[in-house]
Amino acid sequence: MKRREMAILALAAVGALYAAWSLFLAPQPGNGGGEKVLDRAALEKTASEVRDLLGKSQPNALENYILARATSALPRDPFHRTTTPNDSPVTGEKKQAAFTYNGFLEMGDERFAIVNGMEYRVGDELDEAGYYLASIERNKVIIERRFPGQASSTRIVVPMTEADIAFAKKESEGNGTAAR
Repeated sequence: MKRREMAILALAAVGALYAAWSLFLAPQPGNGGGEKVLDRAALEKTASEVRDLLGKSQPNALENYILARATSALPRDPFHRTTTPNDSPVTGEKKQAAFTYNGFLEMGDERFAIVNGMEYRVGDELDEAGYYLASIERNKVIIERRFPGQASSTRIVVPMTEADIAFAKKESEGNGTAAR
């Protein structure tokens, strides 16, 4: 026999011996040892010490704030969606999609625009159905809405927000990539 087979047989034999011992020779649980008696006086003493420590400790301002916020009701469920993504809340009225241009990434020859927190390339369809990214520039993007069956399209120019421009300027100065 090979070593591996011998090792497997040895482990099986050890398992069989342990099973026989635990079934026939091992003492039954609950037998022997006698009953344990709880020391009620020691338990009462420990409980009173814990009560005293809890009574003496006062939460600080941060803990009070956390406790107050944890027990207060939320104003609304942040995960509850009142409408489906493609449905307009008001029927018969065309809704204007809201876009926010947060910045762009440039990797080699490719540019990615960050619109509404998502990355897109030129020609990609945005989350809003029918809207496509037409052009990417440093301070603005051009978004087109193409109507099915029509040659015309609507163009929307979305400038980068002032806060994002200031943030990008601060970031580029911090890592030495600022254009001077």
